[in-house]
Amino acid sequence: MQTYLRTFVLFLCIFFTSSAGLRAEPLRVFVAQFTGPGGVGQSMMTTLYFELLKSFDRKGEKGVWVLYGKEPLDDGTYGAAIARASLPSARADVVVWGNVTPYGQDLVVQSYLAVTPIADERAVRPELWRVERETTRGKLAVELGLPGRFYDFEPFRVPANLVQQYSSPAGVPIYSEARGGSRLGHITDAFTFSFIKDDAIRVQATNGNLTGWVHLTDLYRADLQAKEFSQALLRYMRGDWEGARVALDSFSKRDDLPSAILIDSLILLGVTEEKRGVSGLPDFQRAFALNTFDRASAQYLILGQLSEIQRRGEGEGASAMRTSVTKFIKNSTDLFPPGDSWLISAEQFLLEK
Repeated sequence: MQTYLRTFVLFLCIFFTSSAGLRAEPLRVFVAQFTGPGGVGQSMMTTLYFELLKSFDRKGEKGVWVLYGKEPLDDGTYGAAIARASLPSARADVVVWGNVTPYGQDLVVQSYLAVTPIADERAVRPELWRVERETTRGKLAVELGLPGRFYDFEPFRVPANLVQQYSSPAGVPIYSEARGGSRLGHITDAFTFSFIKDDAIRVQATNGNLTGWVHLTDLYRADLQAKEFSQALLRYMRGDWEGARVALDSFSKRDDLPSAILIDSLILLGVTEEKRGVSGLPDFQRAFALNTFDRASAQYLILGQLSEIQRRGEGEGASAMRTSVTKFIKNSTDLFPPGDSWLISAEQFLLEK
């Protein structure tokens, strides 16, 4: 019977200053146990966990806590993941989890990500995008938050040789050297780590007081869409617009993304550009073109056009954009429920003098 990690490991707790100049608390991402046979699920989760640690161990990448799940989720569902991440010992803003399923002699890895309701309780939320204008009746504003809260990433196959290598439930191997070396034992309980070197992490496991290296080169990290998207989303949610732009631009160019994830990635990239003072319209237009029945991408395209009107000021350019967005709203009403308050606010933004 597998022995599960009994504690959380916290890392990189430091405050940062958002673009608005306000103090924001660090984000907390909870990496839950991947369910699966033998030690493959734990090895996959540990790989993802350490990859996120590496991502936020670089200069300018502070402001994130990464938490390591202590036991498998009750049933691997969205509800179970949110419930576990919301416990007082975690209180995470984002949770990542998954499962490993037999497929012939191989295994298929499926991973998920969700933004928890706790993320909405933060005092400072850089991810909110607001477009404002002054009218004779006061200030009008139209706002949007994150385009999605739950992501189902493309599954990928783990080949039979790695299945065999991680078939033992003993735990994650600890080696004597950062590269190669002899196998000293396994992580089967709580552990701490001291530093990261390339593709290895120096750790001390409480079982047997083992000190050595965990290698991160085994489990097809290039296939971990959840890793790249988590990095981009966390940078986005803490207002690191330059870091988010680089990460989202790279991620959105992958050719293996599900359509829904690609759409949201383009939307996030567009908002990131807007936060940097650059038009995000090209990204919003690309997102909407992928699915013209998607309400969220229609909303961001509308708000992107309202932002462009504000950016252009008075003149023919702004007038043409006003005509364009008015027509787009009229043609998009079927995407919204009758009397939708957000759409009414967008229309008022255009009409009020």
